Amino acid sequence: MEENKEWICSCGCHNVGNFCKECGKPRPAGGQDTQPIPTVSENTVTMPPVQPVQQPIQPPLPQQPVQQPIQPLPQQPMQAVLPNGNGGIPPAAPAGNRNTVKYLAAVAVVLLLAVIGIYAYVSGSEERYIAKCEETQKVVLDLQSTLKDVKDLKGDPDGDDTKDYLKRLKTATDNLKSAEKSIAGARVSEKYKDSNKALQDSLSLEMDILNDMDSVLKTPLADDSAAAVKRIRDNVTTLSDTAGKIKIEHTDFSTAMQLGNLADDLNKYIGKKKELDAARRAEQLRQEQAARAARIAEFRKQLNAKNQQTMNNANEIEWITTNVTKQGSALLVEGFFYGAYMYPIIQVSHMHMAVTLETNGQEVGSYSTNFSGLSMNGFLRRGSRSPQKLVIRNVNAPDFETFEVTTDDISYIYNSAF
Repeated sequence: MEENKEWICSCGCHNVGNFCKECGKPRPAGGQDTQPIPTVSENTVTMPPVQPVQQPIQPPLPQQPVQQPIQPLPQQPMQAVLPNGNGGIPPAAPAGNRNTVKYLAAVAVVLLLAVIGIYAYVSGSEERYIAKCEETQKVVLDLQSTLKDVKDLKGDPDGDDTKDYLKRLKTATDNLKSAEKSIAGARVSEKYKDSNKALQDSLSLEMDILNDMDSVLKTPLADDSAAAVKRIRDNVTTLSDTAGKIKIEHTDFSTAMQLGNLADDLNKYIGKKKELDAARRAEQLRQEQAARAARIAEFRKQLNAKNQQTMNNANEIEWITTNVTKQGSALLVEGFFYGAYMYPIIQVSHMHMAVTLETNGQEVGSYSTNFSGLSMNGFLRRGSRSPQKLVIRNVNAPDFETFEVTTDDISYIYNSAF
């Protein structure tokens, strides 16, 4: 635009606009005596045109030697420095001063490197400690997972599930020992001093819990099992409080060391063991009773066969035993006399009897006595029987399954009139 161009007034003033800023004359019409205003960028400075000025030529002046100001030297008295062969330039600083500067610079560098090294060491030491804590937390989490599985055990210390679990528990215990040793030997900054103390105490508590737990799992019905479970319960509570004091970056031991239901799970394990033993005893008793019944049945079979053979081979009179039972402190021997004599027998005047009691083939008691005046309840004829219940008193016999009865020295009275 026209108004953006520079113009020169007749008074010689350079102007921008429609009026001269010196004399007030209006801008000439037609752009006479005007020139565009140079565009100025941010990075370019444009100077107005400079008119050459003719200066009168002056004859050269004679050169004078340049005087340098006298510079004071450190720790030196002021001295004037006279011009010398170097054109008045002052001499260099003494060599001793240069060495001092170099020495101080070297010391400064060494100190700077030491500070950097100390900072790097402290920073690296803290990072290494946190890394150890993170590894320890992994061990603690694995242990926490293992301890939760105790609730699935069947209660049998000799069972495969318990044996496998005890192996897992030993591995977890060994890992915890290694972690405990690692933390105990770590360099700890003041920042983590209290947390490290809480961490070491927590690891120690977990070791105590594992030791008691191993004892309970192996001998759940031992006299001290209840006390061991109580210690575990108390230590779990203390562990929760102590772990809550651990404040270390990138870790959460407060959560990793929560073992809240462990004591209850161990009590259930003990209860399962009791139930298992009761079931085993019941099954064992059932089997024993079945075996006892089988032995007695076999004994009865053999007794009947023996009695039949005795009657087949009877001579005069024979005692046949059918049963022996306990009656308080006495033994009741049941049976009959079998007659084989040619004359009717009226009475057994004397008979010696011996009784042996057995259980599962082993003798448990032996008794003997003599009987006299045993009536035949009439006449004992050939091929007939006279039932009898004979009592052996004051023997206090133990329980038994089978018996063996023998008689000898039998004397009798018969009636020859028949």
